[in-house]
This record gives sequence, structure tokens and C-alpha cells, in this order.
Amino acid sequence: MKIYTFNDAIKYCYLDVIRKKFFDFKGRSDRQEYWIFMIIMAIPMSIFYGGAVAGSLMELFKSYDMIEKMKQTGADFAPDLLMADQSAFGIPVVTLTFTILLLLWNFFHLIPALSLTFRRLHDIGKSGWYLLLGFIPIFGGIIILIFMCLSSQPGENKYGPSSNDC
Repeated sequence: MKIYTFNDAIKYCYLDVIRKKFFDFKGRSDRQEYWIFMIIMAIPMSIFYGGAVAGSLMELFKSYDMIEKMKQTGADFAPDLLMADQSAFGIPVVTLTFTILLLLWNFFHLIPALSLTFRRLHDIGKSGWYLLLGFIPIFGGIIILIFMCLSSQPGENKYGPSSNDC
């Protein structure tokens, strides 16, 4: 197993999957390639998700503050406070922006992540179709997680030679 710096991990384990193996559902991928790709993919996802949640919380606190100001002034309706709301389609702009970024990021990574998971399942000697186990509520995800953590089958299996390219 190779030890990579963060920059090398991005170069050899993340970008190679995106550039060279985007639609490659055949062959094998070792644990290191799989987990480095998934971790690097999860970093921006976490930031985008956190931004969407933060935007929603900011809107919630702003709404609470607006209600408190209306109570203090004794007003039933405060159009000047309501007009300060910056939203699009009733969704706060910050939340909408981060949600769109999250959706675009996930959409772009859907096929590479699926192909990498198929190849990872091949690496442990399972058909890629075992990924359908993930649709079983609760237990399916746990089973897939366990499969992703298993060691590679040594040598060649019916899906090809052992992959140590990451």
C-alpha cells in the first residue's frame, strides 16, 4: 500500500478516477483508491451541506428576531421588516446557493462513484450488482459499508488482476 500526500492523493486517486475511469464499470479498485476518492468527494459536499444548513439557521434566527421586533413595537404586520428578507422562491438565497452547489457536485460525481463502487465490489470478488443491496432500508447500507472495508482478493479473480494503481 502506498502512502500519499494530500496533493498526490488528489492527483492519483481522485483525478484519475474522474479523468480515466469515469464510465469504467469493469476491472478492480482497491480500498485505498475507493476511500481516498470518497473522502475527497465528501469534503466539498460537507461544506455545501453546512452552508445550506447555516443559511436555513440564519433565516430561522432572522425570523425569530423579526417576531421579537414586531412584539416590541406592538405591530401585527411589519412590511419593512418582511421586505428585508432576501429569498428566491421562498428559500433563503444562501440556502438555495449551497443546495444548488451540493446538487451539482453530487450529480457530477454520481457516475464515477457508482463505477468506483462496482470496481471495489469486483475487487472483493462480488458482482457490482451487489450495490442494489443498498436499497434495503438500514441493513443494506451497513452491508455495503462492510463490503467496502473488506480486503482485496489477492491475485487475479474473475474481474481481472489485482489493482494497486492508486
